[in-house]
Amino acid sequence: MILIQNDSFLTGLQCHKKIWLSQKGSKSSFSKDHIYHLEACEDIEHKEMIEHAKTYLSDRYDSLEIAHTIKYSNLEGLIDLCQIHDDGSYSLVIVKTSLRPRRHHIRLMGFWHAILTAKKIRVRDMISINLKGNYTLVGELNLDELLHLTPIDKDVFKSASSIQDVISTLSHVLELETCPNIDIGFHCDSPHECSYFKQCSSSVPCPSVFDIFGLPKKTKYSLYRRGYARYEDALKKITPDTVQSKQAEAELQGKAIINKPQISDYLAHFKFPLYFIDFEAVQFSIPKYQDTKPFQQVPFQYSMHYFNYDGDELRHCDFLAKSNEDPRRPFAEALVKNLGKKGTILAFNSHFETQTIAAMAELFPDLAEKLMNLQKRFIDLATPFNNMDYYVKDMRGKRSIKALFHAVTDDMPYTELPIMNGEAASKVYGLLSTIKNDDEKIQIKADLLRYCHMDTIAMVRLWQNLVLAILN
Repeated sequence: MILIQNDSFLTGLQCHKKIWLSQKGSKSSFSKDHIYHLEACEDIEHKEMIEHAKTYLSDRYDSLEIAHTIKYSNLEGLIDLCQIHDDGSYSLVIVKTSLRPRRHHIRLMGFWHAILTAKKIRVRDMISINLKGNYTLVGELNLDELLHLTPIDKDVFKSASSIQDVISTLSHVLELETCPNIDIGFHCDSPHECSYFKQCSSSVPCPSVFDIFGLPKKTKYSLYRRGYARYEDALKKITPDTVQSKQAEAELQGKAIINKPQISDYLAHFKFPLYFIDFEAVQFSIPKYQDTKPFQQVPFQYSMHYFNYDGDELRHCDFLAKSNEDPRRPFAEALVKNLGKKGTILAFNSHFETQTIAAMAELFPDLAEKLMNLQKRFIDLATPFNNMDYYVKDMRGKRSIKALFHAVTDDMPYTELPIMNGEAASKVYGLLSTIKNDDEKIQIKADLLRYCHMDTIAMVRLWQNLVLAILN
């Protein structure tokens, strides 16, 4: 008998195929290190939130138990917080680092309620504890201003019958000898990105309907379900705009789009020294630094590749803040020191970098003038790619720096990195202050530096391809 627990219940809600694979099938396509760091960080955040919630609710409940386990048949629920009253009835609390209760949170509470109901235990009340997004940390953490309580009894009762059906269905799915045949769809990344997506989408042709620029995801899946998975077939079912028409020319004729006049005009604005820079930021659900809010982006790292003059060798410097202090001041000082007073600063989709600099200029008035002078020197390296002035077939309708980099070069794939995206970098940095093992800390710092270094190397390669495009 396979137990249905919190995680597997939520997994099954998302997709029956996913729960079968996770319990009886192959391993997911996410890297082991990547998953370990993300899960460890999320677990630490959740435990911290539960401790705060327990304190916050001390006036409402006499004695709350943390991580209380309930079992019935093949069901096992782990309740965030609960009070067991003298008459044996329960009060249930679900604690989440979100601004409001979400649908899958309500249904998880319903799972706990279903187990207790099966055991003939009465549930007195059910509440959700969440964060207030407008809270700003000033001085000591104020739980009354940070947290809020939402009764969710009515929502849980409304879903009670459907929860029972879900439990019965999942029990049946886990008894199957063969994997359920479920095609890809919106459920693949809601509420979480599925680690089996690559495996489940292996039969999708390349290029496909999912590679069409600017087409809403809803339209893509609608065309896919109607049998128009191939790029050419799907294109005939829509009215392509200018960008999609340009892409089609490249996809169907194998012809690269190189708008030399536009690229040349764009590159003419560049002035040496040339700086290629990428920021990484951390988001804490519970604010750690003064004058920050829940989920506020706090910069902690950057990588910078640069050429001092035309023909210079490629140089590099980087910054990674200490994990036990507010990184913003050291970050701002390092920027001012290393970016000099002249030259073009390039970032890919530069809005985040320029907004971060503006925020730090407001925070540190003594550095404001120097920081805002840096901001004026930024040029967005994504512009010619977003405008379709440069497009090759291997980009497959994507505009992320990783997709573009892999399209124009074969070396150093992102997929070989332990940290593969900005979300993972943020969570891993947030984990650093909790790690006691020095060797593990050193390894994580090295992984963070390597990932950010990769982003700016990618930018250099994209710029070099633009230069070569107008010379050939």
